[in-house]
Amino acid sequence: MTSTTRQARTSPFQLAVLLIPLLVALILIFSGLYLWNSTDVNAQQTAGLVFLAGFLILGTSTYWLIQARKRMLKILSAEPPTMTTTLHCNKCGIKNIRDFQRGDYIFKQTDETCPNDKEKMTISAIFHEIKDKEKAKETAYV
Repeated sequence: MTSTTRQARTSPFQLAVLLIPLLVALILIFSGLYLWNSTDVNAQQTAGLVFLAGFLILGTSTYWLIQARKRMLKILSAEPPTMTTTLHCNKCGIKNIRDFQRGDYIFKQTDETCPNDKEKMTISAIFHEIKDKEKAKETAYV
């Protein structure tokens, strides 16, 4: 078996969607600091709203960033499904199941022989098991 490594790829659009709100939040927070230090009473009252907007945007964009990172880690840590091949003997009808091998395709005549009559076996099906959905069904009815 060969091991494949997956790399996280972030598109420029995704980076912009995550980084622009962070930049806007920082600008609002520094603007709030500037307004807070002014001598005008109206500017000081506005500073509270600017701070609030800046911190809300900062919190929301940080939450998005954390969720996107979790999602990417989940995708990268997911194992590819195990593929299974079903072999069928045309003479006696016996079926044998083995792991998928590179180059397998349906109706391919293999070098493997039937244990009963020593005829060559044909690949009749290739499939993989979906374990996550089975676990979800089991937990849903418990």
